[in-house]
Amino acid sequence: MVSCRPTVVPVISGRMIRLLLSIPPSEMERFIFHVADNMNRGAKLLEDLEQKYEVAELNLRAGEKLLQQQSFHSAVNYLMTGITLVGDDSWGAKYSLTLRLYDA
Repeated sequence: MVSCRPTVVPVISGRMIRLLLSIPPSEMERFIFHVADNMNRGAKLLEDLEQKYEVAELNLRAGEKLLQQQSFHSAVNYLMTGITLVGDDSWGAKYSLTLRLYDA
């Protein structure tokens, strides 16, 4: 069995995050839950604020899609993850995104 050293995992996860953010929008909608789940697993590794906003937007889209399907419990999980990612300072920097996350 091959073992990953703990120092290698964050690098791989960071690369995975950048790769997932580059998926074309049409493909992203088809696999939004899979992509959002993978992004959320590596979200702690995000240092760039713009990437955090992109992942929060992805969580918003996944949450809204689940609300349309009346899957409220799952929707709340995505929306709360998005709120956590944008942080308290987002009201000034990304007002529309932040409002949509809280208002969904």
